[in-house]
Amino acid sequence: MSFLNLYQTEDGIIWLISNYILYSYDSENNNIIPFPITLSYKNSMFEDSSGIIWIGTSSKGVFSFDRVKKKFTLYNHNPDDIFSIGGNLVQCVYEDRSGNLWVGARLTGINKWNKYKWKFNSVEYDPKGNSALLNNDIYSIYEDENHQLWLGTNSRITVLDSESFLLKNRHNKFNALKRLEKEQISCIIGDPANKNIIWISTLDAGLFKYDTKRGLIQQFKCVLKDSLTLSDSLVTSLAHLGENYLFIGTFSGLDLLNKKTNKLTKFKRKIDD
Repeated sequence: MSFLNLYQTEDGIIWLISNYILYSYDSENNNIIPFPITLSYKNSMFEDSSGIIWIGTSSKGVFSFDRVKKKFTLYNHNPDDIFSIGGNLVQCVYEDRSGNLWVGARLTGINKWNKYKWKFNSVEYDPKGNSALLNNDIYSIYEDENHQLWLGTNSRITVLDSESFLLKNRHNKFNALKRLEKEQISCIIGDPANKNIIWISTLDAGLFKYDTKRGLIQQFKCVLKDSLTLSDSLVTSLAHLGENYLFIGTFSGLDLLNKKTNKLTKFKRKIDD
């Protein structure tokens, strides 16, 4: 059995997707429960502040799962409904500080979920007009301290005002981000020790540390035959370990960055070990 996705909710339950089926695993009682829902090949999972689990799929749209009512609800694109989700290939789900849910999709931009009216508002890139987005392929979403959404796409970062949908990248303070205009942005996260720092991973150029206050950007990448650099410049995921360490998931292994010293520790394990 192969697992395509793992996610742990606040109550400690681990959620797994295998062979297009959703399972929950209660480690305390050693109990695995399958759910009567068929998913797609690539899925993303997210638990919102009310305990609802959202499951983005690569072809069907996004499911919500109310664990109290044990009810699944599917939201997919309906060309006859302007308030339906913009597209069915969902790559990420994110909840901002105001409780708004954002759904990033491939080729169809970003969607804001109105939980009171049960409808989506979609924002897409328009190459012919004054578009709020710089790209329609959304890989990752992050909200900073100023309630600005940072959207990682397949060719750059879009910084968007979460209320007005106004594009923020045109401001001079974001000039350093021009360095990332041709990069695929896989993950964006803040820093628990410094609200001015944003960490950005890419699928080809490694990891970037961006100081929003000073407008400075620092790159960490793989240099062949240099053991002090990243294991690989293809970085897929980021996660903090306390305030001083950052886990970096790469194509060639897991690295741990000491943010104070910039020293890297590498965790590699051969399959036959």
